[in-house]
Amino acid sequence: MLSDALAASLDEAWGPARRVGALGKASIEELWEHTAGFTLAVCSAFGADCSTWNGRILDAGTGPGIPGVLLACQLPMAELVLVDSSDRRLDHARAAVRALELADRVRVVHGQLDELAHESTHRSSYEVVVARLLAEPAETAELVLPCVARGGVAVVSCRQDQAAEWRRLGENIAGVEAATITSGSRGTFVTVAVTDELPWSYPRRSAVRARKPLI
Repeated sequence: MLSDALAASLDEAWGPARRVGALGKASIEELWEHTAGFTLAVCSAFGADCSTWNGRILDAGTGPGIPGVLLACQLPMAELVLVDSSDRRLDHARAAVRALELADRVRVVHGQLDELAHESTHRSSYEVVVARLLAEPAETAELVLPCVARGGVAVVSCRQDQAAEWRRLGENIAGVEAATITSGSRGTFVTVAVTDELPWSYPRRSAVRARKPLI
């Protein structure tokens, strides 16, 4: 539950992000409610109680810390790594982590996903990888799925008109199951279960991904 005190702390921590346009126009309450869609998908995937689930989550392309910081609040036993290619945006994520005193289980990492996904620290290392507004489905899938551990899931928020593309991706990539799509008041979310490690070639170089997308 988003308390008044927590909302006020987040508003203050993300004030600079909002002033420079890094947070968008959504209110803290709206962001909290959208993040609850991720939380529900994670807990449903593992048949777990959200208050006790203690897996590791990678937030791919977190920007100012969304949804990662809010996920840390909604999943109080989980450990999170927040990744983004912009160190300036990550300054806002760091501010929110400090303000909410989450540094004991939330780590902020500056880097490129297509590089980090080939490092042993991150590859096949997370029970869950989440992504919000990262890229088109084929690009998002190639960047995030290699970081999901066998038996884990990727949870991605997307537009409703992208659902069919996600289903095709889930059916055509070796090592993953067909994507499950859920839509509601919180938005549209895709859950992709990873059953085996993806080929080491994924993610491919950006030029190759652009020339030959997964579908």
